Amino acid sequence: MKTILSSVGRLFVGCFAFALALTSAKADPLDNWTTNQLSTNPPGIGGLQFEAVTYGNGQYVAVGEYNGDDNGFVQTSEDGVSWTMRSKHDYSILDLYDVTFGKNLFGTNMFVAVGWDFYSGVNLYNSTNGIDWSPHSSGLANVFAVAYGDGSFVAVGAGTLPNPGTVTSNVVVYSDDGVNWFSTDSGVPATASPGLNDIAYGNGQFVAVSPGYIYPLFTQARITNSLAGGRISFCNGLFFIPAGPGTNLMSSNGLTWSAVTNNTGATFNRITYGGGNYVAVSMTNVFSSQDGTNWIQRNLQVSPFEHLVDLAPGNRNILLAGTGGPTAYLSDPFVSLGIVSSFPQYVGNMPPQLIVSGLTNRTYRIEMITNLPSTNWQALTNITLTNGPATWTDLKAYDSSRFYRAVLLP
Repeated sequence: MKTILSSVGRLFVGCFAFALALTSAKADPLDNWTTNQLSTNPPGIGGLQFEAVTYGNGQYVAVGEYNGDDNGFVQTSEDGVSWTMRSKHDYSILDLYDVTFGKNLFGTNMFVAVGWDFYSGVNLYNSTNGIDWSPHSSGLANVFAVAYGDGSFVAVGAGTLPNPGTVTSNVVVYSDDGVNWFSTDSGVPATASPGLNDIAYGNGQFVAVSPGYIYPLFTQARITNSLAGGRISFCNGLFFIPAGPGTNLMSSNGLTWSAVTNNTGATFNRITYGGGNYVAVSMTNVFSSQDGTNWIQRNLQVSPFEHLVDLAPGNRNILLAGTGGPTAYLSDPFVSLGIVSSFPQYVGNMPPQLIVSGLTNRTYRIEMITNLPSTNWQALTNITLTNGPATWTDLKAYDSSRFYRAVLLP
């Protein structure tokens, strides 16, 4: 469903009327996808293998590797449709496995990508714009994953140089700025697992995983769980670890976990949150949930030769990306843009009204902030469109200028 904001703001009998116009469509945003190629005619035997995607600074950043040689790649897109290659096929960036985005401890927006370097361990890369990347050393042969949390970046992997053939590793690398990196003992026994496969941050805790084990880092804790897979996600207050067909391990703190079953019969890969939904990808399907427990399959199926491996929420859409193409799938927008009431008080003693139009018999959440840019939208009320556009009056708009948006609920 495409959402378009009408910037209507006229004086009618002493009252400001603001319209949030949402065009009708046949499907929800998560059932309507635009397909885009991440790259065309790439060099390398077998082309590109996509590994991960993130969103920040108004753009998507995708990373991966070339099949058949050791080069990695970085591509960026502002809209999820048109993609630009940002790396050279010259071994300046080797195989990349993961990428994340966050504001470092010093207030600078930063992308961090990680990957493979069997030779010298130079497999950490940072960028402030997603275009220009600088390499750094990790001391590990493989850095499989990186997570951002509370101003810091923490990465995990396996194979400590100069013995890259070693399977286990209890070393993690961390950085407060994305540029200067340090290694530290993770608290994981050196022989406890075949390397740390993935990491996520949430509710004040970094959590790493390897098949059969969960590691709340820096706590000396090691949780043995035969259901634990090699992936972990954190979004909207919950950790998720895929635990086989129709099952996820779930936790709010990373320390206590419960096996939660669902009716999908699918093994999830990554999970994110956007547009009022948890959204998960399996190998060839996408699912959504309002509570993280009850899931429904959405209207997207990819070919059996392609695998969905990651997803990222943007400001208005969710981007799925797969390998075997590689192909990106962009959902229709799930929120409107914002519109400002430019007066800090009632005009003519009348409060502003929002006129919301969109899908009949669907509910929209009206959200507000007082300053742009900002991501701290405050939910005001829900409006259900029964027989056409609905009008809502903001009785508290007298205290400040306000920006509004409407979010289509599941």
